[in-house]
Amino acid sequence: MPESLRDYYEVLGVSRQASPDEIKRSYRKLARGAHPDVNTAPDAAEQFAELSAAYEVLSDSEKREAYDRFGHAGVQGSSAGASRAAREAGFDPSGFEDLFSAFFGSGGSAGPHSARPQQGEDRVVEHGITFRTAVLGGCEHLRDSSGTDVELKIPPGVEDGQTLRLKGRGDPSPNGGPSGDLKVKLKVGGHPWLKREGKHLRGLVPLSLDEAVLGTEIEVPLLEGSVRIKVPVHSSSGRVLRIPGLGVPSDPPGDLRLELRVILPSGRHQALDALAEELKGTLPNPRQEIDWFASRS
Repeated sequence: MPESLRDYYEVLGVSRQASPDEIKRSYRKLARGAHPDVNTAPDAAEQFAELSAAYEVLSDSEKREAYDRFGHAGVQGSSAGASRAAREAGFDPSGFEDLFSAFFGSGGSAGPHSARPQQGEDRVVEHGITFRTAVLGGCEHLRDSSGTDVELKIPPGVEDGQTLRLKGRGDPSPNGGPSGDLKVKLKVGGHPWLKREGKHLRGLVPLSLDEAVLGTEIEVPLLEGSVRIKVPVHSSSGRVLRIPGLGVPSDPPGDLRLELRVILPSGRHQALDALAEELKGTLPNPRQEIDWFASRS
């Protein structure tokens, strides 16, 4: 057994207690740079053969157990033999190219330069945006996988959880191909009084009792600008005023739906108490139009 063989755990840069997932992740990371298609060192083939031999043993539970007990002698004739043969042959005749292909999609069949350039992996990140930006659109800035600041254009009307794609901003290719894409999953924030209903916007408009009874005009702030609405006389809580075209920008645009909510003052109010006593028994019963006790049947 050649004394030059390094410890396989050292080759993969993991501890002897490393989990199978840790071994796999370390191999994939190291193999990207060690493969002869991208590694220009004179001993690139030998480096990759050694790395692949280490992975072949440590990724197999039975071979790993034999290696832990007896070292390289415990796996002689399998990966150790294959690694030695690869070094003697100058490259990869023992199946390591197939191992690399299984991970990175190499389409080559033989030789150190037969692999086609492969696209890098896509990267997924989550990015928070405001309710206003989600409705009206805008631009956001974030960093790609290389740490470069990039601009993300947000189209009007995006939904919470929707994913936008930045082409070529993901992980780099392991062998000179195009980079993967950066997929940005949007997390939309809330709003104090507005919510989405598809392409429509819905909000609450609080009214005092006198405004609801006598009617009024109110300036309602929007995500951009404002709109003046007219509240009809004798408006009850729950009444919805619809303003076409002021919802989510689309084709056609959505509506703004404003639900009126009558708010009485807290505590006792002399004028209201007097009015209630005066009206007592003179107004129609608001429950007479529904079968109040239908749920009992």
